[in-house]
Amino acid sequence: MKTADRLENILNEHEDALWLVRLGVKSNGGDVSHVPEPHTLRKALVERNMAASMQICSDLFDAGDQYKFAFDNASDLADWYFHSKRIFSISGALCEMLLATDLPDFSAEGMKWVSQAFVIRLEKPITSSAGRKHDFILCSYCPNTKALSIRSYPKEYEDYEPFDEREKQRAEKDAQNRNPGFMKFLDKFTRKAQSRFVTGYTCFLFDTKSCRESIFESAPADERDDWEMIFQLALGTNLYLQSAREHDGEKVTKIQHPVNSKPNKKRRITTGAELFELSTSTAFSSQSNGTHSDQETGGGVRPHFRRGYWRRPSGFGNDPTAFATIWVRPTWVRKDKIKEGENPIGSQQSVP
Repeated sequence: MKTADRLENILNEHEDALWLVRLGVKSNGGDVSHVPEPHTLRKALVERNMAASMQICSDLFDAGDQYKFAFDNASDLADWYFHSKRIFSISGALCEMLLATDLPDFSAEGMKWVSQAFVIRLEKPITSSAGRKHDFILCSYCPNTKALSIRSYPKEYEDYEPFDEREKQRAEKDAQNRNPGFMKFLDKFTRKAQSRFVTGYTCFLFDTKSCRESIFESAPADERDDWEMIFQLALGTNLYLQSAREHDGEKVTKIQHPVNSKPNKKRRITTGAELFELSTSTAFSSQSNGTHSDQETGGGVRPHFRRGYWRRPSGFGNDPTAFATIWVRPTWVRKDKIKEGENPIGSQQSVP
């Protein structure tokens, strides 16, 4: 499964990049004794040593900005491995519905998590205004620190090839001898890494701010649309999994076959992962004719698209501590009255 390959290669790149940075620091006379060895994270995961993995993340965080990438990868993978190992595969129709549903503007305390970490795999990739495609989102939340991490790892991770021993030996020799070949090797790795641009963030959710405010106050201008989309899907999926799914055609199906990755000499972290398929038969694309209930609404209502939203259960509408778990789904209203070539109210802004 490609999803398993991508997870494995996030760890492979983590190991290669950490090894390369350590090698560069050592070749310049720097001290790396306080920085974990590249293989230690994999060892801690497959041996299910949570304390060791937490210590690795702590050491990488303390090591400084040049190791931030390694900290991000380590914390994301450790959270997923120890607290979930779940992958939610979302159908194209359900993805469109979640993107067309407004999220409640809740605080950190106002959000309940179905799992501390999970992976979202989109059957149909979505594209931001900047042209970046997203189909694999890793989300984790630490209740102790209130740190929320949501990152989109691109398809290029499926084809990542880890360093072999011959490459490493040559690079180590070039680094020790201050040979220009080491810088060429480093530049080549950096250029390829840029094609695997990871969109996302880690932020701390404060009780005095809304979840959205905490996240988007630090969003780069050229990535804001990307952040909006992956934020919408990550939190929307979390709410969907807690909602009462009695709507016709909606279901969560656990796939019984194991999640396997490509054969690899290294110990795999995806062994035993669980895959769930989330789907809906309801669709509201611009080619649809609306639902039966839409067509029965009053004849005086103008055709328009109505975005979805989440509300509190009946009887708890005025309780600020109640979680919003009732999904009022997006839909067309009087779609049967739309004339050919006409753009109904709200359609251009609401339909992905």
